[in-house]
Amino acid sequence: MRTRLATAVMAALLSVACGSPSAGSPGPGSTATPTPIRVTETDFGQTIRASQGQSVEVELIDRRPVPGSSLVWSVSSTDAAVLELKSELPGVAAPMKDSVYRAWFVARRAGTAKIHAAGATTCEAMLKSGCPDRSADVTIQVG
Repeated sequence: MRTRLATAVMAALLSVACGSPSAGSPGPGSTATPTPIRVTETDFGQTIRASQGQSVEVELIDRRPVPGSSLVWSVSSTDAAVLELKSELPGVAAPMKDSVYRAWFVARRAGTAKIHAAGATTCEAMLKSGCPDRSADVTIQVG
């Protein structure tokens, strides 16, 4: 009796420790969808590797520090055949409140493309020369 109980406990522990396929997990021979890549301002100037079919999510902060002043982002791909822009969600404009601009890309085929981020500024209380627009790139290498 003890031997059967010990064997059952050991089998249960081994199945938990070794794991078993859960519902929704890929079976043998299938490939899992790669985790989306998240790009923020800290990635400006960097090169990031992506797999074909992988999502690239861009998240930038639209800034509105004082009334009449803002930095509002938009993005594009330098090669849509490699990195396709699927959708954008602009930040919600509200005086003196920052918001989040989001865009989603899909890595379509092997190659290199850049995500070009353009930050348009407005500064009602100063000359445009004192409030320049911003721009930056993030290179995506799809392999």
